Amino acid sequence: MNGYPVLGTIDSIEKVLENHSISEVIVSSDDIPKEKIGRLSTICSIHQISLRCFQTRLEDIPKN
Repeated sequence: MNGYPVLGTIDSIEKVLENHSISEVIVSSDDIPKEKIGRLSTICSIHQISLRCFQTRLEDIPKN
């Protein structure tokens, strides 16, 4: 994703954390149910890893 490796899914995050040196988890979808995000947040907190959400947005460019 934009040059960053995708190492797994929310369901595989604990195994990914065991097998890799991870300093940050980035969520790349806004379609993930809140309960899964909550579970991911808990896992990241336990492992002292920051959790962020990747977002893109469209902005109008002002006319000259």
